[in-house]
Amino acid sequence: MILKEPTDFRGLRFGKNPDTMRQIDRYIVSDYGYMESGQLLKLRDFTSDHLTLKPVVLYGLTTVEKDIPHFAHPLVNFNNKWIALDIRQSVSVKQADMGSSSAVGIRNDSEYQLAVQRFVLSGMWAVGKIDAVYGFTFPHLVFGDWLASNISKKFGLTMGDQVRLTVLALIYYAHLFTDGFTDDDLMKLKLRLKAEIYTDALVDEVYKAAGTLGTLDDFCQACFAVTNNIRLKGFEFPSLVSVLSNNWFGLNASEVVMTALGHPPTWIALVYSSLTQKSFRNSYIAKTTEARNKRGAGDDFLKELTFLTSNYKVE
Repeated sequence: MILKEPTDFRGLRFGKNPDTMRQIDRYIVSDYGYMESGQLLKLRDFTSDHLTLKPVVLYGLTTVEKDIPHFAHPLVNFNNKWIALDIRQSVSVKQADMGSSSAVGIRNDSEYQLAVQRFVLSGMWAVGKIDAVYGFTFPHLVFGDWLASNISKKFGLTMGDQVRLTVLALIYYAHLFTDGFTDDDLMKLKLRLKAEIYTDALVDEVYKAAGTLGTLDDFCQACFAVTNNIRLKGFEFPSLVSVLSNNWFGLNASEVVMTALGHPPTWIALVYSSLTQKSFRNSYIAKTTEARNKRGAGDDFLKELTFLTSNYKVE
């Protein structure tokens, strides 16, 4: 099931705050237009045939911004046609004229780069460029490895069970890109897995045993269905949260990981940062990513991602 924006995810403690949305509207009207030409981060609008969203970035330069509570995930206002990014915790504000790019410096480059990549992918996703985001094979494969290895390690499962859980996770991830998974979607997944160890017969078997995978609750229930391992009987979403909560470092780490379970742009940004930022290298996600990074697969992914996201960045 397509999650249009990160704040729709059920695992978040805080969703959209109406007051925050109103304050961002006020910021756009009062200050953002004046500042826009001198921004540190210059982005083009996110546009599709049916929707255009204006990128809005909070740096902490203005009085209005200071009244807006920090938010950890990109916020989308589909009515007023904007998507907002809060990078106030990743930058430092210097004494300079408002609107000057020299007024803002990057304080935490790792968090800044993660936030920017996540924001651009989230903007594309929000305007409906789902197929472009699904085009990345490498993070899809890492997702399967990541979920299956976590659960297998926690419950002491066999290698055979881990392989079946990997296939289940790969099928679940593919479900995140559609509101109605079809036989054609399953065929696309099989084609993606041709170079892997998973046979079409195994994918079909796991797919049939899993049943509907519209939610994370469905995924958790399917873990027992596809393995028939008694240790996974009664496995539920809170248990999955417990298993994964320490898989990442940095700002709002646990929330970001939980969001990545249902929001592919967030997951892809984590894989990107795992490959490019040393400060995240010892996280479980980064180690899983590196284990999959063979024969240049990760480098190819980075090139594809850089090419795609560069279309939205103004030099």
